[in-house]
Amino acid sequence: MDRYVRKNRTTQFLMAALIELMKEKSVHSITVKALCAKAQVNRATFYGHYENLQDFLDQMIMRTTSDMTLLLDNENRYVMLLSSDDPTDAYSTAIQYVLDNAEFFRAMFGSNGLADFQGLLVKQGVEQLLEALRPQEVRFESKVELDVLANFIIQAELGSLNHYVRSNMKYSARYMAQQILTLIGSLLFALEIDLPLAQYGRQ
Repeated sequence: MDRYVRKNRTTQFLMAALIELMKEKSVHSITVKALCAKAQVNRATFYGHYENLQDFLDQMIMRTTSDMTLLLDNENRYVMLLSSDDPTDAYSTAIQYVLDNAEFFRAMFGSNGLADFQGLLVKQGVEQLLEALRPQEVRFESKVELDVLANFIIQAELGSLNHYVRSNMKYSARYMAQQILTLIGSLLFALEIDLPLAQYGRQ
């Protein structure tokens, strides 16, 4: 078994253990010793892959955001959302990833979660949305600054996902995608922003 496969298996065990421990205590209260004991992973093995607990958490966060990007073939999902006449399928893919990893997101968004995780999602989302909005700027005269608009949309999007996770994901990924798209589309429509996604605000 090569190093990559071994690290991947170790990470899976550690992530599962982390989620279980976070049901009882804050992520900042968890030690490498406790994490390894829960995961039944030797501490020497842990330190063979990670410098410390923060390094493990950082890599876990990057892995999650990277996986979500790869689901869309490395495309900026907001470029797709703003330019597509029907972005429901593409957006549903991202929601389905959250659904498939429900325990992880429930732990990360919970009271014992990691603020850095949510912060990175906001930062990455705002950067991608601004990248998607800037080329469209000539198509409308926005009533708000682009950075304010981008931050508002991303915070609303993550707030909706947080609610989705905390409510035990009672809706299908496609239905939840349609709900969020309707909210974003309604905002764009209200601001008279002439983009295909604004059609959701007319429904």
